[in-house]
Amino acid sequence: STPRSSTPSTPKYMCLPSYRPCPPIRDPHLRGRRDCRIRKNLEVFPATGAIDAVGISSPRSERQAGENGIIYHMVDELQRAITAASGLASICVGLFAFLKSRRQLHGVIFLIISVTMAIWALGEAMTVASRTLEHKVFWTKFQGIGELLLVPSYLLLALCFPRIKDFMRERRWALAVIAALYVPWIFSLVALYATNLIYASYYLTDYGQGINVVRTPFFWFLTALGFAEIIASVVIFLRERGRSESVRGRKGLLILALAPIPM
Repeated sequence: STPRSSTPSTPKYMCLPSYRPCPPIRDPHLRGRRDCRIRKNLEVFPATGAIDAVGISSPRSERQAGENGIIYHMVDELQRAITAASGLASICVGLFAFLKSRRQLHGVIFLIISVTMAIWALGEAMTVASRTLEHKVFWTKFQGIGELLLVPSYLLLALCFPRIKDFMRERRWALAVIAALYVPWIFSLVALYATNLIYASYYLTDYGQGINVVRTPFFWFLTALGFAEIIASVVIFLRERGRSESVRGRKGLLILALAPIPM
């Protein structure tokens, strides 16, 4: 028989501080490996000279962290560029529609929609660009101005374009409809700035440069209301498209009906 060596073999993985072999992983998909855990603020790596304390990174982990940082930075820069471009495009489209039909109600509504989309895009870009939680919270709330006012404006456009609906031709009914559309969203905007009714708290993300929020039940109520109004707007646009005899008008109404999809 072959004599056993008096020198103990070095296990593949070690656990600090006792240097005892780590217990086997019970997961059947990871058989043959060891479960290295974190003990007493020490981080365990494979026992190949890469056993470090927390805060002391191995060259491999530093290189991987650098690569991840570059990727996250590129994603954030791309996100900012896209949001800035969309905001600029929204302003241009809104001004064009307003100047072309500034004497009609739907021209004014087009301008309102473009301004709200530009505010939304600006708030999104500045949220990503900000470095502190306080600044990110400020721009997130600023972004809410565009988000909350965009939904009722889109439905109001559906009620007024390409023709004003019959029940809105009378002034008092038109004012009542506009009030019913905007009051819940204006109230929500005030609540966003004054209370925690929509977002219970804010905190920084572990990756990237965004912000995470804790949503409340009222937030989900607004989400459901927004989806309902958007679906109603799409249905109205598609019905008007079916009635339109102009090829150009049918294409325009189809674009308006499909506009919420990228959002």
